[in-house]
Amino acid sequence: MNDVAHLAIVAQCCDNDRIYKELCCLIRPGGTVKGVDNITAFVSYFENQNININKIFCVTTDATPAVVGKNKGFVKLLQDRIGRQVLSFHCIIHQESLCAKMSSLCLNSVMDTVIKIVNFIVSHSSWIHRQFKSLLQEMDSAYTDLPLCSNVRWLSRGTVLNGSVSSLEAIKVFLDEKEQHFPELNDDD
Repeated sequence: MNDVAHLAIVAQCCDNDRIYKELCCLIRPGGTVKGVDNITAFVSYFENQNININKIFCVTTDATPAVVGKNKGFVKLLQDRIGRQVLSFHCIIHQESLCAKMSSLCLNSVMDTVIKIVNFIVSHSSWIHRQFKSLLQEMDSAYTDLPLCSNVRWLSRGTVLNGSVSSLEAIKVFLDEKEQHFPELNDDD
């Protein structure tokens, strides 16, 4: 939010049958956000807490060059410090994003249709948008509006689908009423 880099250290550990996950701290590395600055801040935190970093076997990162760089990245410097390889995973949010993109290949036609309809209703004209919102209100819909889909934020695809499915009855009524005025809704995409 304030354009200041922070290093989040989240520890996950096992104790018999229980798994613990905790945000240990947010560190503001001094100077730059290079791998050497990150590893210095990281090691310093664990030394201050009297925690042995040699027990680390896995690191999850955001895959920026400063973190996963081949020679000077945080993961490489951590492995050098520990003296052995550690498993390195790509951040779970990025993994979900990749999965969403891969799984969307089979849903492309559905998503294209839904996005076309939603974008028509929400962004074609403010008059149409206001009419649709009034219809949702009259039908006591769980949603008061439809969210636009943004390709920049992959999570919005799920939000758009959720809102569209919940408002499906209103969308059908609205489009049946409007299709005579807007022939572009009738093409067979």
